[in-house]
Amino acid sequence: MKKVKNPFLSIDNYQCFACSPFNKSGLRLQFLVDSDRVYTDFYLNRKFEGFPGITHGGIQSTIVDETMFWAVLEFVKKLSVTGKMEIQFKKPLSVEKKLTCYARVVKANSRMVNCTSEIVDRGNEVYCKARGVYIIPSRKMWEQASSVDLTKTDLVNYM
Repeated sequence: MKKVKNPFLSIDNYQCFACSPFNKSGLRLQFLVDSDRVYTDFYLNRKFEGFPGITHGGIQSTIVDETMFWAVLEFVKKLSVTGKMEIQFKKPLSVEKKLTCYARVVKANSRMVNCTSEIVDRGNEVYCKARGVYIIPSRKMWEQASSVDLTKTDLVNYM
């Protein structure tokens, strides 16, 4: 296991809801790589619930999406955007549990990456599964879309 380097840390005032360590309201996910998958261990308190005591489905969606993004970054070495994502919620996910989200790259070419992801508890019980298609935009698109000059950050290595 090794920690996945976070190239976004080179951006001033980086505030990603899912993975910024500086976003006090966020999830603050950190990612590790183990063989052919990226994963994050996390704990969701009650501020992330929808129905009382149950983790909001949008939070679960954010976590599987973010973990698949980091799998693309780690294994394909490219920045990507979510093109399509399908989620199956297997059972209600209680808040205040220690959990892990895993993601793998299933197939990749120069423009598109297919991934899978799942959230499990410490007993490996599956709470949700996801499949995603991640698009690898051109460097020109990144330069036009971002308000940050990415060429002056560590992200330039992934464009």
